[in-house]
Amino acid sequence: MRAHFMENVSKALTVLKERNIHLENIGASDIVDGNANLILGLIWTIMLHFQVHVDNFTTDWKDGLSLCALLHRHRPDLLDFDSLLAHCPLSRITTAFTVAGTSLQIPVLVEPSEFIACCCSCDERCVIAVIATWYEFLNQDRATKKSGDRLSAVLAKAMDANKKLATYLHRVARAKTWLKKSQEFLNRQIEVLESPRQQIGQGRVDETLRSLRHWYSEDKRPQIAHMNQIEFEAFLNKEYDCELAVGCPLSRGA
Repeated sequence: MRAHFMENVSKALTVLKERNIHLENIGASDIVDGNANLILGLIWTIMLHFQVHVDNFTTDWKDGLSLCALLHRHRPDLLDFDSLLAHCPLSRITTAFTVAGTSLQIPVLVEPSEFIACCCSCDERCVIAVIATWYEFLNQDRATKKSGDRLSAVLAKAMDANKKLATYLHRVARAKTWLKKSQEFLNRQIEVLESPRQQIGQGRVDETLRSLRHWYSEDKRPQIAHMNQIEFEAFLNKEYDCELAVGCPLSRGA
């Protein structure tokens, strides 16, 4: 059982680290073993980090901080949470309702003052109706944003693959042009070498051989590296096609 406890606590600590919560001198074993001092310190660190407490689901929404924190958690770009600490509860709730309605199309079910009254009078139906509506719309916005991020990633990969493909096709076109010219050049040299020596003379033969050696050293050798690059890019283009097909990058270490 201890191994399961350690694994579960380790996952929780990992989530806290991802939330940028500083964990000092505390590990999964400290919590599993019940180290009271370290556990108390961790609880205090979490409280200081989030700064918002909802112990009573009905009454703790009346100060407006919880609503603003919920909105800020999903869309931190919509409001400055720190500046809201100096505002009164009515101002905070008004801001939260206004921003949520304008930016996220969350309907305003009750007026801010009425919402505070519902919280103070423990009107559970009113509070749950508002929070449930927020939950539904915030989850939809989060799902939409996630889908948009995935689509952007796929489009970025497609554009990158298209750019690499264009480079590859340009290299192939250059290679085809070189091959055609080289074939014409070699045909001319072969025609000379196959002619009777009496007709062309030894000087013409020597000149042809020099031309062939020059072509091999100055023209063909660089093109070998160029051809190898084309073959390598062809492999990369196939890999990018696979990435686009599955929607995620292939493992380079596989």
